[in-house]
Amino acid sequence: MNINKILEAYRLRDFKNRGIFKAVFMVGGPGSGKSLVSKKLLQGTAGWKRINPDTLYEFLMKKEKIPLDYRKWTKAQKKRHEELTARAFSSMAPSLKIFLKNRLPILVDRTGRDYAKTMQQKKKLESLGYETAMVFVDVKRKVALKRNIERERKMQVKAAKPFDKAIRKVISKYKTAFGNMFYHIDNSKPITSEREAEFQKIREDLFRWIDSPPRSVIAVNWLDQQD
Repeated sequence: MNINKILEAYRLRDFKNRGIFKAVFMVGGPGSGKSLVSKKLLQGTAGWKRINPDTLYEFLMKKEKIPLDYRKWTKAQKKRHEELTARAFSSMAPSLKIFLKNRLPILVDRTGRDYAKTMQQKKKLESLGYETAMVFVDVKRKVALKRNIERERKMQVKAAKPFDKAIRKVISKYKTAFGNMFYHIDNSKPITSEREAEFQKIREDLFRWIDSPPRSVIAVNWLDQQD
């Protein structure tokens, strides 16, 4: 196995293969603006496969004509909402299996409040040869609660508050676990030219990482077996 030859072949791959063996964890509470931030940082950098059951959940809710605003639920709709949430999570498994089989670039969108589960997912990805990064989208609780009320899909306030507290409790652990691939973005204020510059700097940093060939022995061995 000629490692240099394999890595050079990787560099010559086209865009659709860029970012293989890379995974970004986008974490933050409800109303933090993870979707907007991920677009600013990652759009056009690779063919990201987003791991987020929310899209399917919202589709299923709308299909059954259940409001995304929890305040409008009947008792029967509340129960059905819980069933659809579980269904959305379980439905992600087949797609994720395909993504991982091909070592495609993964964007993991989650709140991050469950440190153990997040780290379990990180370790699983790394056992396949992935390199991981994390972007924590931080928003002051009052701002997050206000945005939660303004958006189409609303989370119960009594549930949103514990989310914020739980995430802040483990964020220092994430900093240690991800090291220099941990990025903290305060998304509480409107986007100014100064903030745009901050986004651009992080985007460039992430792109250099995304565009670099994988270095783990696991990844190199996998690449060697593809030809």
